[in-house]
Amino acid sequence: MAPSHAWTRDGGSSRGLMAPSRGRGASRGRGKRVWSRTEAEERECDAQGPPGDLDPDAPAFVPKRARISTQERLARELQRKQEEAERLKGELEAKRRAVEEEKERRIKINAARAEAKKAMLEEEKRKRAQKLAAGFASAVKSAEEFHATRKAQEQAMEEEERLDREARMHEEESVSRVLVAGTDYEVLDVKVGATQEEIRAAYRKLARELHPDKSTARRAKDAFQRLIKAYQSLSSAVR
Repeated sequence: MAPSHAWTRDGGSSRGLMAPSRGRGASRGRGKRVWSRTEAEERECDAQGPPGDLDPDAPAFVPKRARISTQERLARELQRKQEEAERLKGELEAKRRAVEEEKERRIKINAARAEAKKAMLEEEKRKRAQKLAAGFASAVKSAEEFHATRKAQEQAMEEEERLDREARMHEEESVSRVLVAGTDYEVLDVKVGATQEEIRAAYRKLARELHPDKSTARRAKDAFQRLIKAYQSLSSAVR
């Protein structure tokens, strides 16, 4: 049976290692106990240093309750930031939709205005042509009517010139609109997501108006080339 181990010490604090007692009882003095160590234990104790030495680089002790409280606080802070990010994301998406809706609304308004203006010019030109034709038919009956006819012709020429000026102004506006357009949809004056048929119809209408052989507007050739590029881009995208 192995000998039992017992601690023996004097009354003061002391460093040392536990050593087996020699026999049943350890050596005792009056009112104090004495260590009983071997030489090897003495050398090991001297090498280890005092048991009370502390490591200055050791991390500070944090109670478990404090660690749990810190983790809960960090979790709540993370949740709050995530909720704030979701809220900001929703606001940004709402603003983006509002901008798209406003842009589409303006495109529709501009298209309606241009179509109404063109229809008004065509109707006015048709009425004046009918009026001039009626004047020509009645002017051949007499010299007086002849002079009236001549006057009517002069007026018709002036009117034609005025209409031509308005048509040129309309062409200039169309050229300017095409050249300053930011997107291909704005070039063709169609809404975003238009079908292939709508894109083709808009292209044909503008091509007749902006073709360099027919249009006298400045930079009509540049606008026509921009129109072709926009049509090709949207056609390939829709396919």
